[in-house]
Formats: sequence, structure tokens, C-alpha cells
Amino acid sequence: MSRFVFAALLTLTIGALLVENLLYFPLSVPYMKELAAGAPLLDMRPGYTPDDVYHLFDILTQSGRGAYLRLLWTIDLLLPALSGLFLSSAVRLRSASCVSISSSPGRVVRLRREHRGHDSPAPLSHA
Repeated sequence: MSRFVFAALLTLTIGALLVENLLYFPLSVPYMKELAAGAPLLDMRPGYTPDDVYHLFDILTQSGRGAYLRLLWTIDLLLPALSGLFLSSAVRLRSASCVSISSSPGRVVRLRREHRGHDSPAPLSHA
């Protein structure tokens, strides 16, 4: 995975989180909080009871509940997927630059160290 893909996913993930939570548009957090008369949405609370859910849904009314459902089936599915892609790319990028397993018959594990732009393998022996 290239550094460009990693940088693009980082920018897209942070940008999407900021846009969803700070800008005002249908299905954004500020829009939904306005529909809920300022009450925090369920996934923005540390915990909630069934009474809290009924209270929030009473405040939202029918149209607000429909908007909340669209939020759950769009934004709340896409953002975790995007975050997962970003984290996966971060792990792949880091692991590709740190460890490689040799396919030699002696099964030598090689750790690469980046030193002034050069990779120098340091073999480790198995006991």
C-alpha cells in the first residue's frame, strides 16, 4: 500500500468526521440535534435506558425518526467502514516497513531498520 493511498484515506476519514459533526446539512449531527430539540443522539451518549429511547423518539416525531433511520443506514455505516479502511492501511503501511519474513529454508525472520533512507536487514536466529 502506498503512502499516497494512506494519505488519501487519512484526509478523507478526518474530513468526513469533521463534516458530519460540524457542518449543518440533512443527516448531520447538528441537524439531527436540532430535530431532537438539543437532546443528544443515542450513539452520542455513554449509555441509555429504554425510557431514554422512547423520550428521544417522541421528541423527534415521525419525520425526525425517518431522518434518524436514514442517518443510521447511511452515515453511521459508511464512517466506520472508512475508518476501518484507514486503520487497515495504517497497519499495512507500518508492518510492510518493519517486518518481512524470508522464504529461505532456514526460516530466518528479518527486521528492517530505516536508517537515513536505507533499509538494512538484521537477521534474527531461532532457538
